[in-house]
Amino acid sequence: GRHLWISVSRELVQDARRDLSDVGCHAPVHDGAEVLDQMQGGKKSKGLGAGGSLGKGVLFVTYSLLVSGKRMEDIVGWLAGSGGNAAAKTSEQALGRARLERSYTGVIVFDEAHKAKNLEADTRTAKLVLALQERLPSARVLYCSATGVSDIRHMVYASRLGL
Repeated sequence: GRHLWISVSRELVQDARRDLSDVGCHAPVHDGAEVLDQMQGGKKSKGLGAGGSLGKGVLFVTYSLLVSGKRMEDIVGWLAGSGGNAAAKTSEQALGRARLERSYTGVIVFDEAHKAKNLEADTRTAKLVLALQERLPSARVLYCSATGVSDIRHMVYASRLGL
């Protein structure tokens, strides 16, 4: 399967690999910046397909990467298995991509999830965290944060909790 781990720093990818291994999960963890660079412009390297080494596992990205340019489209494309080409050329392609997005059932981990707390302040991070959950409605979502919440409105990003 394909899964997503979003955190605050690219250096934490090694920690993610260690933590998953410590709990018996031996899925490959890919540095999202490298994988998405390979997908840029629709140029797919051989390993990015469903059968390739980068076609499964955990895509580790940062909140900064999520909000940069059209990366959100690339991330959703990788997760749903529809590739990195966000611009569907026909309505049939758009419908196919939407169908793949709706059927995606992988895990999305929002590490340091409080980084998305400013939805009411209209930040790009908060908007995209919410949009990612809306685009992948069948995904399983894990919110992780050791930061306390002073106001329930700061948890709007955690839409799956039904608050």
